[in-house]
Amino acid sequence: MTGQRFDPLSCSCTCMTPCRGPGQIQSPETCRCACPFGTPQARDCPSGVLDHMHCECAAPLPSTFCCQTAVPGFKPWNGRCWHHESEGDCNGEPNGRCAWEPTNCHENPPRNSMGTVCMSRGLTCAGSNECCSEVCRIGGVCR
Repeated sequence: MTGQRFDPLSCSCTCMTPCRGPGQIQSPETCRCACPFGTPQARDCPSGVLDHMHCECAAPLPSTFCCQTAVPGFKPWNGRCWHHESEGDCNGEPNGRCAWEPTNCHENPPRNSMGTVCMSRGLTCAGSNECCSEVCRIGGVCR
């Protein structure tokens, strides 16, 4: 097999290249490296990001998601506002729907009230829990 060499002393094959990540384990059959069973999924991490080298949640990044809905708590506009990362883009949302609040930023990446890293308006969804607006339209698109 690729990546293995036969060791005549032990009468077995060994992987020639070790895993790059200190948290990874290596398959003795294929020599592929991956995170072990029980490693959290990215969706389970507070940062929404899994460090695949260490097989643990990555630290949260400083947030640039400071665009809020102009009407506080109005979820239908979350998908329009929350993805903006600059004051110009935020304030440029039509009809004054969004307001830039640099002292009131979302997590990076933003999460909806269900704790899910959420998708913005117009992105494909399978369920409302995936959307920042918490509305997945009949055509499978976030509101």
